[in-house]
Amino acid sequence: MRAPGNIRLTLVNATLAVCGIALLLCLFEATTETNYALTGYALLAALCLAGGLSVFHLQRALFRAGPKMIHCSLVAVIMLILFGVFPICVKRHATVLRRAFLERRVRGYDAMAAKIIANRGSLTERYRDMEKLVGRPAVFARSDEDGSVSIRFCGRVNGSKFDALGVGYFYHSGPMIPKPDDTNYYTLRGLKDYQYHLTNGWYEE
Repeated sequence: MRAPGNIRLTLVNATLAVCGIALLLCLFEATTETNYALTGYALLAALCLAGGLSVFHLQRALFRAGPKMIHCSLVAVIMLILFGVFPICVKRHATVLRRAFLERRVRGYDAMAAKIIANRGSLTERYRDMEKLVGRPAVFARSDEDGSVSIRFCGRVNGSKFDALGVGYFYHSGPMIPKPDDTNYYTLRGLKDYQYHLTNGWYEE
């Protein structure tokens, strides 16, 4: 049977390892231009495990004898990752994705939107699959009552939950309604969900 001291050391090392993994995943999430579903799931699992270990260490620090300073320090590190580093990295990740779209990807999306608009005669009031026309899966377009065209480029382009999960984009050739308290977010008439405006008719879903 393993001695209590060895068990405590193993738990401390496990907590430090989880914190290290969580920090590396946060750093990757903050710098990459593609939102990978597998990375997101791994990050969520690491943060959940870190949260669980923090509760355990806090319980030991408050109700049991032992090196309270170590346990309290580990809890502080985990809380810093969960409520400090992680939100900052998520916000940074959104900024990186938006910059990548504006600097490099918008030209490709513009070309696909132009193909669909050129064939607007085939559109109806319901969304139609445009994969054969533009050569990209998960693209849907419709014609609106005012003559404008709405195109959805869904983020998940393949069926698997472990495939690349890029941010979805929405193109609307007509006017949008701005959000009352933040004019960089817009919506269509009759909808409650607001979308972040990127440029020239492009919005982030």
